[in-house]
Amino acid sequence: PKASESETAAFILSDLDDAIAKLPVTAAAGRITKGAALALKARLQLYTADYGNASATAQELMNLNAYSLLRPAGKSGYEELRNTVHNDNAEEILGWQYDGVNNSNDFPGLASTLDMGLISPTDALVASYNCYDPVTFNLRPVDNSTPESRF
Repeated sequence: PKASESETAAFILSDLDDAIAKLPVTAAAGRITKGAALALKARLQLYTADYGNASATAQELMNLNAYSLLRPAGKSGYEELRNTVHNDNAEEILGWQYDGVNNSNDFPGLASTLDMGLISPTDALVASYNCYDPVTFNLRPVDNSTPESRF
C-alpha cells in the first residue's frame, strides 16, 4: 500500500530531525550541513501548510548565524549570485557549482525524463504509477505501449 501524503511528510521530517541533530554547522563546499537540512525541513513544512513550525525552523536556521546576504561593494548582490567569483559565498545554503568543464553539471544520480541523466526509471517502475487523465479527470494506469505515452 502507498503511504499517504501526511505519512510521507512525517517520515521525511523524522529523517531531517535525525540529520539536523548529527550534521555540522559548517562543512566543505558541496557537503550537506545542518543549515541545508533545516532549510529543507522549513520548505517541507511550508509545502504541508505547517506555517508555525516552518517559521520556527527558519528562525532556527537564521540563528545559526552561518549565512548572510551577498552584498559585494557597489553592487546589489542579486546579479552577482551567479558570478563564479562568488562561488561558495555566505548566501549559499547548499550550492552546486558550474565548473565550466562538464557539459551538464547535473547532480549525480538525478533521474531525467530526457534520458540524459545518470539514472532513468525502468518501464516497470513507470508502469507501476497511476497517472492523471485530464480528459476524464480520473486516475488511470500508465499506457506504456509507446514512447510518447510514457511521459
